[in-house]
Amino acid sequence: WYGIYCNNSLLVEIALANNEISGILPSQIGQLSSLTQFAIYGNYLYGTLPSQFGLMSLLEFSIDLDDNLFTGNIPSELGQLTK
Repeated sequence: WYGIYCNNSLLVEIALANNEISGILPSQIGQLSSLTQFAIYGNYLYGTLPSQFGLMSLLEFSIDLDDNLFTGNIPSELGQLTK
């Protein structure tokens, strides 16, 4: 699938920037434990960022959320991402 990359059957990258995607990010996003890159900038995503982002401990390359319509505070759990 376009913008979805796997390695040995594990989802490792979501790269869906500038695709006019709208909606909210569900809390289940934290279940993507094998994800190393998450780039969804330049869309129409809104709502608050789920605190479950802090569960994605393999995010080592980037998490790019800018140019969306998110509101609220950045979850402190994002500080748990140390790579």
